[in-house]
Amino acid sequence: MSAYLHYGMVSPLTLAREAEEVGADKYVNELITWRELAHSFCKFGTDPHQLSAIP
Repeated sequence: MSAYLHYGMVSPLTLAREAEEVGADKYVNELITWRELAHSFCKFGTDPHQLSAIP
C-alpha cells in the first residue's frame, strides 16, 4: 500500500477506517503513528535532506 499512499491514490484515513472495521489495530498503529512520526521528523528536523540527519 505504500506506493498508493505515496502517490495519493488512496487516503490514509480511508485505510485506517477500513482497518478499524476489521480489527486490524496493529496496521492502524503503524499507518498513523509512523506516518506522523516521519512527517514530524521532516518538518521539525534541522536538515532532513542531509546524510547527517540519519540517527
